[in-house]
Amino acid sequence: MKDQTKREIMDAVQAAEYLQVAVQTLARWRVEGTGPVFIKVGGLVRYELTDLNEFMDARRRKPASGRSSV
Repeated sequence: MKDQTKREIMDAVQAAEYLQVAVQTLARWRVEGTGPVFIKVGGLVRYELTDLNEFMDARRRKPASGRSSV
């Protein structure tokens, strides 16, 4: 039996808002291959919420020790 869990899908505008970046930034990241995983449905670009969260989690950084946190 297939997983019946509903997936949270966003279009590029919603994903850009969620990540707090411009829609054009997402488009550039798609071309460069540096952005979050995306789904192509015909000519439409869609993002799954779990992929956006994984993208952000992969960019978490700890502050350098001994430096001011300004």
